[in-house]
Amino acid sequence: MDIPIERAIRVEPQRTRRVTWLNVRDEVERRKDPLEFTGDTVPPDGPPFAWVLLWGGTYANLYGEYIPSKLKQWGHVMWDERRWVELGAKSLISKQWETEPEVVEYIEFNYGWRPSGH
Repeated sequence: MDIPIERAIRVEPQRTRRVTWLNVRDEVERRKDPLEFTGDTVPPDGPPFAWVLLWGGTYANLYGEYIPSKLKQWGHVMWDERRWVELGAKSLISKQWETEPEVVEYIEFNYGWRPSGH
């Protein structure tokens, strides 16, 4: 039986997965390797523009409850760079951490690091 996606992306399953099945992406995240936006292409060759801005240009393998809720409501990863720039909304992405400081605290507590600049 499959569990609903909402349960699968919560904080606890992510922590459990990292303890049981630590993978290369988790190691890259721990090192805070750089993450660059390489452009909007189809199919995508790299991460979405908003994802790179959200994590301050460092690799993050976090999702679900670790993402500020307003960004999820906006569908932030579906917007291309042009839309964010034309709306003058680039700075809004990283400012979302300020609206949910408890999410930053979860990340720091569970993984020992903070999103860049926070």
